[in-house]
Amino acid sequence: MQTKFNEIVNNGQSVVVEISFAEGSQFTMDSEMGSFGLPLSDQIEAWMAKNALKNNYHIQGTTKLKMVFDEVSIPIKDKTGKKYTSNNFALEVFKYLKSLALEPSKDIKGNTIYITIK
Repeated sequence: MQTKFNEIVNNGQSVVVEISFAEGSQFTMDSEMGSFGLPLSDQIEAWMAKNALKNNYHIQGTTKLKMVFDEVSIPIKDKTGKKYTSNNFALEVFKYLKSLALEPSKDIKGNTIYITIK
């Protein structure tokens, strides 16, 4: 049991992140964003690589209107030692998308984070 706990502490907990667009959104995963004009999907993946615990994430798929990370490792505690939840990670994704001048909304159901871009 201790071995499993140590594994979770070292490798984190897993969440699913689904990013999609509201009907009528002017954006898609192909929309060029930021100062480098990279497609939004590439910007999101680069952010995920930096923010997933130990760069541990997997993309199930990306289409023009949706991007699904079927496994993203997040820590079980934050830097101050407080519990880190899927909601904490969802807030970080939300803030990142806001920094790109997008209008996201978020829903969390269990360990699945749903982000919708307006």
